[in-house]
Amino acid sequence: MNWITKDSANFYKDADAGVEWYNKQVLKRRELYPNWQDLCTAESDEIAKQITNKGYYVIKNFWDLSLLDEIKKETLGMVESKTPEIVRNVQGGRHTQIYMPTKNVPLINSLVLEPRIVSIATSFLNCMPGLGTTNLRLSKVHNLGPSGTNMYHRDFNSIKFIKFFTYFNDVSEDNGPFTYVESSNTKLPSNWLQRHRWSDKEIKALYGENSIKHLTANYGDLIVGSTNGFHKGEMLKKGQRLMLTLNYTTHAELGDPGIYGPPSSRHQILKETYENTKDDKKALYDFIEVV
Repeated sequence: MNWITKDSANFYKDADAGVEWYNKQVLKRRELYPNWQDLCTAESDEIAKQITNKGYYVIKNFWDLSLLDEIKKETLGMVESKTPEIVRNVQGGRHTQIYMPTKNVPLINSLVLEPRIVSIATSFLNCMPGLGTTNLRLSKVHNLGPSGTNMYHRDFNSIKFIKFFTYFNDVSEDNGPFTYVESSNTKLPSNWLQRHRWSDKEIKALYGENSIKHLTANYGDLIVGSTNGFHKGEMLKKGQRLMLTLNYTTHAELGDPGIYGPPSSRHQILKETYENTKDDKKALYDFIEVV
């Protein structure tokens, strides 16, 4: 098998044009927020280094559980209500999703603005980060086959972005852990662009069993990943999993067409939420629509 590394423009979907465009977005953010380095810490720099090298990092006991409890209670109440404007079944009924979570569950913005998360995103992106898309999703056991995010894939939202995963219950290998192929963020098979979804068998043959990391975690832990590498969500064998993901980027997130197509639909927050955000944190919502 021939391999390519991230030093090659062919590592990215839009090749040289994509890398050039992305670098311009970073420079824009640096010019707009020249004091961005003040947000970095020794901890955030080390975590960013680890993610750059192997693609993921797990921080134990990160969250205040009382805050997570509030968000979980509100979210599960919404799921039970089945309000069509807010609660949606996605991927053929494999998951239940809260639409626009930063708008419809305003408490989530307390997680978005968490200082350590902002520091890690800043160290990783090397400029002031901005929130991109978010996902709040409940998954249960089903008898449908693997599809969509349950199959290995790479994200093309940007040349480089960072994603934070919060489980709202303990997650073992039985109830759908986020699974990452270590170092696939730095090395890809030369034919990686032939298709978007890859089977377990193919990934094991390429990277080896030891490279596949099932990122189990307890309630209150935080998982951080660079999903430009191969990853998936494991199918549940029992129980359920409620998970929030927060993406931080240097520009409005892109859709499948990449730099040659329109950006993905912007996520939203309420005007009241934005106005109550401290001025020095409002930059985090530069790519979010205020409604």
